[in-house]
Amino acid sequence: MASSKAEPLDPAKEIKNVCPICFESFKTPRYLPCFHTFCHNCLSSYILSTCKSKENPVGFPCPLCRQFVPAPSSIGEPEKWTELIPINTIVKTICEKKDQFCDACRRTEEEEVATDWYHNAPAKYLCVDHEELCCGECVCTKHRKCNQVDEIEKTAENLIQSGTLKKLAQEIQKHNEILIQTKTDGETTMKHIDETADKISQETTDLRDKLVRHINGLVETHLDDLAKKVKGIKEKLAKFDDTVTDRQLLMTQYSQVLTDTEKTPPPILVQNYLKIKRQFKHVTGLCLNQPSVKLHSEASKQLSTILDTFGLADVKVEVKYIPIGRIDLTCADMKLVCELSESGAGDIFGGCFLENGDIVLADSKSFHCLYYSNGNLVRKITVRGYARDVVYRNPSELLISSNVQNLEGNTVEQIAVDKDTYSVAVNKQEEIISSSCDTHQVTVRNQS
Repeated sequence: MASSKAEPLDPAKEIKNVCPICFESFKTPRYLPCFHTFCHNCLSSYILSTCKSKENPVGFPCPLCRQFVPAPSSIGEPEKWTELIPINTIVKTICEKKDQFCDACRRTEEEEVATDWYHNAPAKYLCVDHEELCCGECVCTKHRKCNQVDEIEKTAENLIQSGTLKKLAQEIQKHNEILIQTKTDGETTMKHIDETADKISQETTDLRDKLVRHINGLVETHLDDLAKKVKGIKEKLAKFDDTVTDRQLLMTQYSQVLTDTEKTPPPILVQNYLKIKRQFKHVTGLCLNQPSVKLHSEASKQLSTILDTFGLADVKVEVKYIPIGRIDLTCADMKLVCELSESGAGDIFGGCFLENGDIVLADSKSFHCLYYSNGNLVRKITVRGYARDVVYRNPSELLISSNVQNLEGNTVEQIAVDKDTYSVAVNKQEEIISSSCDTHQVTVRNQS
């Protein structure tokens, strides 16, 4: 307990009660994974200012040690992060009571325990249906109707033995390598922009010296325009570089967490796995577009006929964003992977890929949907009427567009669409999109 004897406060201890950002006594102190503590408002302002110039930020550096801190949740929404960063209860108590704990009360070696979200109790089970950690009370209440609930130790063991943990780490490492290459490409692009800008500037300057005095104003205007455009594109490239760097740091930290399994308690291992899995899926789902920049100028040609010119053309900057880790169809190499048997004999109006990579085609002429696995035809699904399109909706449902109502087989739902509907699609909001040759319209239907 704290000593009752009045003693002068050690400055080294006193500074622990002061926020290193505002230099005042902590107000709602929150601590980062590196154990540095800051006021709630100070940390919130710092996070917002740090992430302001980044596209879909995934974390931020500690204000003191610069260690990268992954977003606690809600990637791309830094205004919500501070509320999810834990409160430093020890510092809060010290600030409120203006006292110090004695050595016996310090708990520097306290073991970290994973808890559930609802009762703040130690997590002993994993609900496989919801991918949530839960305590004994949650199992009997919130998850009592779930199909599969496993013990946390068993789940942790299975994650290691089945290679699931290793597989996620490999995917993260692969994505990290893509980010590293993307960052290298970005640096090359910036160098190319500098070299091209220098070349344009030199050509313009050399020609300017050969012209009479009255054209100097035009040349200066052109150079100013060039400098502004180069500055603008370099700012965009620098912003993109910061975004990629954050993701690279995030992937590195994820890899470290997932590979260090020996000293990690099973509940923490599972909790880290689920959290990293969700955030990794979220991060890779975000569309991160790499700018591809071309810089050119017609100034050289125009300066040769400057006496007949009343003004110089603006510097043109072409920016093209290429999705990272995805196919850029504008320049991708195409090659034949396989030919699907019987697909050329009928009238293939549409088709889709299943989650496992298998293919289903709608053959209107034969009244069938053709199911292919590994390029081989394995099943013909009979459809009443002309099968015009087929769409993967979820692991247990396919949407098939037909010209007649089909109440046979495993039909689970009939959805009315416009006459002569051929193409059908489903977006992320589970809205059904169909196009009709009769109405010449695209219709969007939701669950309501």
